[in-house]
Amino acid sequence: MFLHQVTAMGLFIALGIFSEMPTDIITVESKDSKEEVAIKQDDSSARFASKLFSAIDQHDNNNHVFSPFSIRDALGIVALGAKGKTLDEMKKSLEFETSAIDSLPILKLYTPITDDKSDNTLPPIKRSTTIFVHDSTTITEQFCKTIQPLSNVRIESFPKAKENISGLPNCFFEPNTKESECLIFNTLNFSGLWAEPFSSVCHLPFHLNDNKTVPAVFMRETLSVHFKKFDDNFYVFTLPFKKQESSNENFVMIFLVPQKIQEMKSLIKTLTSQNWGDCFNEIMATEKGKIRLFLPRFTIDALVDLKPVLNNLGIKQAFSVEADLSGILKGNALHIRDVIHKVHVEVDEYGVDASAETAVWVGTIGVGKKPLEVKADRPFLYFIYDSTNKQVLFMGQCNNPTIEGTIVPTSEDKIKISERF
Repeated sequence: MFLHQVTAMGLFIALGIFSEMPTDIITVESKDSKEEVAIKQDDSSARFASKLFSAIDQHDNNNHVFSPFSIRDALGIVALGAKGKTLDEMKKSLEFETSAIDSLPILKLYTPITDDKSDNTLPPIKRSTTIFVHDSTTITEQFCKTIQPLSNVRIESFPKAKENISGLPNCFFEPNTKESECLIFNTLNFSGLWAEPFSSVCHLPFHLNDNKTVPAVFMRETLSVHFKKFDDNFYVFTLPFKKQESSNENFVMIFLVPQKIQEMKSLIKTLTSQNWGDCFNEIMATEKGKIRLFLPRFTIDALVDLKPVLNNLGIKQAFSVEADLSGILKGNALHIRDVIHKVHVEVDEYGVDASAETAVWVGTIGVGKKPLEVKADRPFLYFIYDSTNKQVLFMGQCNNPTIEGTIVPTSEDKIKISERF
């Protein structure tokens, strides 16, 4: 049964202690107005999404999906307690360098996740971050003061048994997590119905990167959408979600389809960090036109160890014994142990069902009169995009819509993360 829900199922961040170090709290002050920061934040989401996509090996036949928003959201909480070079690396790599961390709009967007399911007017996107700490640890007063205005963030005691909290993966209660002093758990949920649902389906071949084809189920409909052809290289079109009364945002799903079947690699090369935002802005500014669209149903799951990816992006000291995260816990010198990202996206005739979680462990060291026919019958890129706040919420690459789940570890020499969930 289709649930019409997208959840950034988790970014988990674990912090660890490596030595005793005095906790010197420095108040972070913003010199920018809220409006100015929001403007600067617009392009940073697209820049980070581009950097992240480039850092993950997508030149294979696997499907890919991740949530740039969930990753930045969770690591942004860690950055609130970072100092010195550790903070500088995180700000630069996460594209936070243009404003004070505690004033970033990304930490204040959207509505907290609640257990109240009686309200059918809940906004389409919700996010939440829970900071779990052990009873033996104490959060600094400044850190508490900094996160206090953030309605999406809460602090809870680390569960003594997994029965105390429902919905958390078993990996949270494995022996190695007992060494962690802090666990940051981020969830992002998106619930969206198409503004114009597809009315029929058909069976067509989908062309893979290796010149083979697989039979796939395609949704088809004549739709009025933002559509543009870029440099005779690829098509871009948007599918808007039905706007809910409780939301001020406008959400769309953006698709990038190479014009030629075997041109995915050149399309990826074309998407530089500078032109992603330009591409999104340009497509949203184009007039709508009718197209006859054929889009495959697809379901993609990914489980990614982000530590090597974040290292490649320039976040290195935060994972080392030299990390300075002293603004989080009193009397404890912390470093990031692991960052795990789990995402699920499902697309069908009615809308999108997806989920993303990011976990961070911090522990001890160790267009025309006749509708143009567009067939997404070859590998393509897709984005779930908030065109109001200019946020890339989810993105991925569909190389084969008939593969329902793909686990994508990024480091073979680590413990198999698929066994930890």
